[in-house]
Amino acid sequence: MLPPADEIKEPCKKRKKKAASEDKPVNNPEQGIVEPNNARDDEDDDVDGAADPHREEVRGDNEEEKDPEADLTWGAWTEVEVQNNKIGVGTRTSQGPTITGEIPTFKPKVTPGPRNIPEGCKSAFQIWSLLFDSLMVNTFVEQTNIHGQSSKGASWKHMSVSMFLGFVAIIYYMGIVRMPEMKMHWETKRTRGSTFVKEIMGRNKFKLFLSHLHYINVTEMNDAQKAEARKQDGFWLLSPWLKRLSDNFLFYFSPFQLLDIDEKCIRHKGRHRCRCYNPNKPSKWLLKAYALNDSVTGYLLRFFMYQGSSEVRPADIPATEWPVMVLLNDIQFWEIGLILSLDNWYTSLAILFWLGVKKIHMNGTIKVNRKGLPKEFIYKKTGKAKKEQGSMSLVYAVKEGIIAYFTSWMDSKPVHLLCSYLTYKGECERVIKEKKKKKHTQRPYETKHDNKLSHLSQ
Repeated sequence: MLPPADEIKEPCKKRKKKAASEDKPVNNPEQGIVEPNNARDDEDDDVDGAADPHREEVRGDNEEEKDPEADLTWGAWTEVEVQNNKIGVGTRTSQGPTITGEIPTFKPKVTPGPRNIPEGCKSAFQIWSLLFDSLMVNTFVEQTNIHGQSSKGASWKHMSVSMFLGFVAIIYYMGIVRMPEMKMHWETKRTRGSTFVKEIMGRNKFKLFLSHLHYINVTEMNDAQKAEARKQDGFWLLSPWLKRLSDNFLFYFSPFQLLDIDEKCIRHKGRHRCRCYNPNKPSKWLLKAYALNDSVTGYLLRFFMYQGSSEVRPADIPATEWPVMVLLNDIQFWEIGLILSLDNWYTSLAILFWLGVKKIHMNGTIKVNRKGLPKEFIYKKTGKAKKEQGSMSLVYAVKEGIIAYFTSWMDSKPVHLLCSYLTYKGECERVIKEKKKKKHTQRPYETKHDNKLSHLSQ
């Protein structure tokens, strides 16, 4: 369930134009490949810099056209020196924070890791049954039988719970053992077919269940009601199941200190209005989900599906801020010292402040066209003002007691970072192309903070 607008829109500033950087759903691939608005050019890659060479998503660079006065409530940016000390505990004074490698203290209310696991639950199927619980299974069975009987009448073959579990097992198997066509799993030739699949269920029965699979009762809805539901939610047939599945993920696991938010791409070539096209993906046609992950274990904590242009959100909240607000609008994440890592699609001063109100720390790369950044500390990619590799600067500003640190670093390209806690100098190796040798150069600690802090959060 999405959070009420009045609970989350306060720290967010009014914008003038809708974000142009969303993945644009494509509904008519037969008319030719349509590239979405979010294809980044080379210059945008330079903004992100070398901190993320394996980035997965194609994003736009003009999504933050807000009110020019939106971020003027931040205090003046003050430059400070980044010290070469190791991780320690920093203190703040009335003149500003001391510049040390301060790490936010983690004070979890619940022991991080698996929780609410019944005694004796150890096998993979038992763990799976916690997430895909009996209520989901029984609902799928009940609604599939209702839909099948309304369509087929007496000829419908009743689905039992064991049949449904076998049906799901075949779905998983097909995702691992790929064949050009689905029917090949039931072929009798020696070089084709699968004994595993054929022993569970025949092909005709599988296709029958697949064509009538339902989670909600649509037999009592008229065409107008279906059209309205479809208009409101692109995933209306599965939304209750997706919501419960997301809740189950969080119910059985308490996060460690390090979190991250990113997209999960689900390969999909069928017709769907929320389907996206991304030419830089291995699977160019896909459905997308926004996901909150535990960075220490890689565990998926929460998610919700990307709805494209039909997504319902308050008009004054940009698409870049909405996923963060939805996924972290839960009191169990607040005031315990969590650290959230973001990429430059989500990072902004507005989202840092929203998280800071809830005492969630943040770090991430940031695009230089975000409102409120100090232009005089933004490194240039070319020209006389280009900095030497390894150059670094740190400035901070304060708003209502919340501090934002803006770090500029020159790697092979400029990299800019926004963080709610302090930065210090570290070292990294870079290859000199002409001499084919490695050299040591300084870097801000935040760029590898996830790997370093993952051990400290346990």
